[in-house]
Amino acid sequence: GRYLLNRLLSRHKEVWVLDADVGQAEFTPGGLVSVTSVTRPLLGPPHTHTAGTQGLGVELVQSVLMGDVTPETDPHRYNKCVSHICDFMLREAAVRKVPVLVNSSGWVKGLGLELLTHLLAKSAATLVLVCQVGNTRKDIPIPAKAASRGRNDPN
Repeated sequence: GRYLLNRLLSRHKEVWVLDADVGQAEFTPGGLVSVTSVTRPLLGPPHTHTAGTQGLGVELVQSVLMGDVTPETDPHRYNKCVSHICDFMLREAAVRKVPVLVNSSGWVKGLGLELLTHLLAKSAATLVLVCQVGNTRKDIPIPAKAASRGRNDPN
């Protein structure tokens, strides 16, 4: 995610990150779904660029308390947090004309896939990058048509 963010910053003066990984957030303590504005490249691990740290080009725009480091404990609350933050993000990002990068959790099976599907729908994602590890027990199931379209589609 940091590499993609830094690449976007080479083309845009500001990028927003919608961080929906409540267990391993990039800019905030765990338990939050957040939107963070980034204006400078990230050069270290998450603890080196927490939102609000002076002079790093990282500013918390909006956050919602999920209250746990896993959405498994209360998936309905997690989806409500995602919906709230996405509604805000879509409205404000359109006004500011800023690209948004979505950071999701790596939980992509069963309930995790349902939560990811909700996140993608609410965030109105226009491009989804899926990182696979080559293990069918851990990888997200991608329909063959979508996978081949992704490999051959230059857009």
